[in-house]
Amino acid sequence: MTARCNKCGKELPEGWGFPCCPFCGSPLAAETAGVSLGDANAFAGDVSISVSNTKVERQKGAEEVKAENLGQYRALCKQALADGIVTNEERVVLEDARVRFGLSPEEANQVLEATKAGMMRHSKNALGKIQQVSLNQILKLMETGKIDNLRSSLGRLETMAQKYDADEVQCNYWMIVAGLDPERCIREYGQRQADTYWQAFWTAMAYINTGDSAAAEGLISDLEAWSDMPFGNIALLAAANSLCEYWKDTSIQDYKEQAEAFAEEGATGNTDLIDPFAQTLMLLLGAETAEQLEEYHNEFLFQMDYVLKGITDRIRSASVMQGTPEMPKIELLPE
Repeated sequence: MTARCNKCGKELPEGWGFPCCPFCGSPLAAETAGVSLGDANAFAGDVSISVSNTKVERQKGAEEVKAENLGQYRALCKQALADGIVTNEERVVLEDARVRFGLSPEEANQVLEATKAGMMRHSKNALGKIQQVSLNQILKLMETGKIDNLRSSLGRLETMAQKYDADEVQCNYWMIVAGLDPERCIREYGQRQADTYWQAFWTAMAYINTGDSAAAEGLISDLEAWSDMPFGNIALLAAANSLCEYWKDTSIQDYKEQAEAFAEEGATGNTDLIDPFAQTLMLLLGAETAEQLEEYHNEFLFQMDYVLKGITDRIRSASVMQGTPEMPKIELLPE
């Protein structure tokens, strides 16, 4: 039976194992479970989520179940914190969820506090209405694949990034720079006057796309210094780095397994701003041929062709090599 997102109604890719819809970002796991803070009895039933790998359905491992449960619990925390106050009724529901999801009190509290810190950080750095409209216009160019117009608008976004430290501005600015001009991104990182999270994050991706895995690993390690940011972000970068290395030499299966393990850890614990990056990475993890990429290319054009270019280019190259017929052997004429 074909699986579809309950929110946008689009058909999910075959074997889709990411807990969010790749098109609208809706949390599939939470919808499947029917979980809502408005219904304290929603946890009375068993949570059953179908997760499969890229080829055949498989039983979920303990780590995968844990990651999904953490993701669902994080979503409930966001709902509870939406108005800034966690009521007694909401605390009861969260505690019920903690028990049902098998989380320790310490784990649950860490998720709640991290969610609260992230929401406060976003609120503190929120843009004004005029700046938000300008940013949305630029992001629309990226989402619709109008790359030439995006390039010409980069100066506007750069000016905004120099003035505002809002995560939404910094994340998108450095992502676009890393995608359109990875060499520039790396060069400007080397000339930086101060360390900032999003510049370091996307510079790591620029290193991956230019084939410098060692430099990327160094930056990924450095990102752990920002303890207020989700570890899932780092795990996704590590997954991208491992996947890129795998496609350099597909005989080294360990890289693919590493990428899948990192992606599982990062899938439900990343910053919302990089959801398109996470979703595209999940698609690339399940792709074996260039044809599989083309099926979802329009929805994820900028991510595939620019942000994760180092991986998509190698998948396409490998497909070309696999489709190249062997040269026929020519028998030598007798002397």
